[in-house]
Amino acid sequence: MAGPTGSGKGVTIHVLDTASNADDPFVIESVNYYNTVYHNRPYHGSIAGQVAQVVSPGATLNYRQVCDKNGDCSTLNTVKALCAVAEEARKGGRHVVNLSAGGAYPALGLLWALREGAATGVPTVASYGNRDDCAGLVPGDRCNHFPADWSGRFALSAAPQAPTLLLSVAGWDIGTLQMATYNRGMLGGGVITPPPSVQAPGEFWFGGLPYFGSSFAAPVVSGVLANWMACQPGVPFLPFVNTPGQLPLPQSVVRACP
Repeated sequence: MAGPTGSGKGVTIHVLDTASNADDPFVIESVNYYNTVYHNRPYHGSIAGQVAQVVSPGATLNYRQVCDKNGDCSTLNTVKALCAVAEEARKGGRHVVNLSAGGAYPALGLLWALREGAATGVPTVASYGNRDDCAGLVPGDRCNHFPADWSGRFALSAAPQAPTLLLSVAGWDIGTLQMATYNRGMLGGGVITPPPSVQAPGEFWFGGLPYFGSSFAAPVVSGVLANWMACQPGVPFLPFVNTPGQLPLPQSVVRACP
């Protein structure tokens, strides 16, 4: 897949995650990556930010810590952060929210906060969720992940190819050229999940350690949106391409800017 064009200059990507602008205290005890266990792997939000920065090197990153060192995220803190971004957007500038987190419960306050941002034209990019979110379910059970599963509510029109101001991003495997097996519902024995709205590559290495999952696919899309918004009006339509071998992101969007 050809790399993105544009730098995202003039756009702020707000990373709502484990990191602040000062540090990222998150550490996960162990990660099994292709049958190799990595112990005490640090960081989550700061890695999401770095992924977005690689895609959109000219964008400004603003980290807003809504999750603690254990990865437990506060709905209240997330709502406050989203409202703060909306308030900042009302004063001007171009903004994208990256939210590589979510949960099973559709908190109404979170929905209202997302609508506040959407009303100012700020797109939110949410991770679709990984299959371990659905651990223990039996065939026929539904596994939700909010806010990603609200994506359809934020479409800008009823047209089949309408852009949305809330994108649900699943991981795409660059090795197999199809939806990655770590995504929610994959290899889940019949667990029912709503589809994502778009896919993006979601496996990266930083400091000799693997970072993979829909959490790291989301900032790819955040960076692509930042690039687009630096030179194009509004937000683009990003389809869910789920045909093995086909690129998950349209090159007309990825390479839209000089």
